[in-house]
Amino acid sequence: MKRIVSFVKNELKIYEIVGRYAKENVASGNIMSKLGFEYEKDIPFECNNGSLLRKGIQCRLKLNR
Repeated sequence: MKRIVSFVKNELKIYEIVGRYAKENVASGNIMSKLGFEYEKDIPFECNNGSLLRKGIQCRLKLNR
């Protein structure tokens, strides 16, 4: 994952990444946290192509220019 973040920053010149995950998916939240993503807000989160609606979290990773 760190290589992907590095590629996005250095090759694509993108300096902000928004991530979303279902609140019940603690493992995804842990990974985003380890990568430096910070909580932004609670959101509705669609699962299974929109057939399920869950509570979700949106977080943001700001990459230095």
